[in-house]
Amino acid sequence: MEITALLVDDEPPARDELRYLLDSYPEIKIIDEAFSGQEAIEKVDEKKPDVVFLDIKLWDMDGFEVARNILQKEKSPLIIFATAYDEFAVKAFEVNAVDYILKPFSASRIEKTVNRLIEIFRNRKEKDEILKVAEYLRSLEKPCCKKLSFWKNNRIHLIYPEEICYCEAEEKGSKVKTIYGEFYSAYTLTELE
Repeated sequence: MEITALLVDDEPPARDELRYLLDSYPEIKIIDEAFSGQEAIEKVDEKKPDVVFLDIKLWDMDGFEVARNILQKEKSPLIIFATAYDEFAVKAFEVNAVDYILKPFSASRIEKTVNRLIEIFRNRKEKDEILKVAEYLRSLEKPCCKKLSFWKNNRIHLIYPEEICYCEAEEKGSKVKTIYGEFYSAYTLTELE
């Protein structure tokens, strides 16, 4: 399993420290870094990371503003606030942050965060696979179409497939016998089947 990450902090030493600690986990792949809120938003659009480690105090934007912008995207990454300010923890979880880690970062705290991410993505992958199977099963239940269109007396008639008695091949399409009479169609017998 590989979890792609974007590090966002306007202080290079903080980014370096976080990168150093995360590099010891083969499951985490840091795909890029950003030093501002605007750059973070652009890189999320471009790189589509699974998770964003986001500082709260950036030189150009508030981290919460960045998080709200990122979370509006169709496939938004998880947000982990990585900051020196402990007073914003409650607000962080109001924007659905997955975690909140304080500077200076400790190896044990980063380990907890990474383990949480691994568990989230393992469950998400299992959930996605279950949803795919469920969607496939639902598609088997659905008829391919509600009504089919046929011609009779230069008019189009819409007929449910279950109202068709039988079909015969014609030169350019097919003749369809229904409970309402005979109709003509450009459908081939294979398409009707």
